[in-house]
Amino acid sequence: MMRGQALLPIVGHLNAAFSKGEIHDLLGLKESFAPGKPLGPALANVIRESDSQGGKAIEVFIGRVPGGLQEAMRSLIYYALSTTPPTLITFAWSASYDYGLETWHVVEPAPEFSGITILLKSRYPDDKHPQDLEGTG
Repeated sequence: MMRGQALLPIVGHLNAAFSKGEIHDLLGLKESFAPGKPLGPALANVIRESDSQGGKAIEVFIGRVPGGLQEAMRSLIYYALSTTPPTLITFAWSASYDYGLETWHVVEPAPEFSGITILLKSRYPDDKHPQDLEGTG
């Protein structure tokens, strides 16, 4: 099972991929973030080349995130890859009791890059949710 600290290197890979110097390389993956596509495998493909274990770990972790939050993140990423120039994305994670999502969007006039920040909040990946602990006492 992935520990919370292991999320930070994965977030680092995502931040590098969605940065000014690298985001153009992701334009070919845009359709993997299209409506109806699952978010976990799409994010795994972004980092799999640089970190195969991290790719699998993010896919499993994202699969546990509630569907509405996954859809919000997927939509933001698809939007970012659809703009000209593409909108940069900064990913962040914070420990929290419940799942949560905060976003910011800073718009700059072209040709400058605009930016979106996505902060996902969740339990540590290896923490059991209270509903998973029922009947174990």
